[in-house]
Amino acid sequence: MLESIDIAKFLSAFVITIFLILSVYYIFSRYGKNIISLNQKGDIKIKDMKFLGKGKNLLFIEVKDKEFLLSVDEKEIKVIDKWDISEKNRHIEDTPEKHSHLD
Repeated sequence: MLESIDIAKFLSAFVITIFLILSVYYIFSRYGKNIISLNQKGDIKIKDMKFLGKGKNLLFIEVKDKEFLLSVDEKEIKVIDKWDISEKNRHIEDTPEKHSHLD
């Protein structure tokens, strides 16, 4: 038969294990995206990702001087749209600002 000290050791080890698992889960769920984005040093950067359903995602990525909106499912990856970053910035700079004048 188990002694009370053995039961106390088991329960304390069990509680510590559950606490560690929940702590790791919390850290990755809260800061996981930032950890992944900090490790991106190459030419491909994932700017945003949206989960749409089981095995379906939208990705907004940057590759060198282009941005892509991708649809990803279990069978294929489709390019929905793409932009040239320099053209996008030029378009933003050329857009006239709206000013309100009170006379």
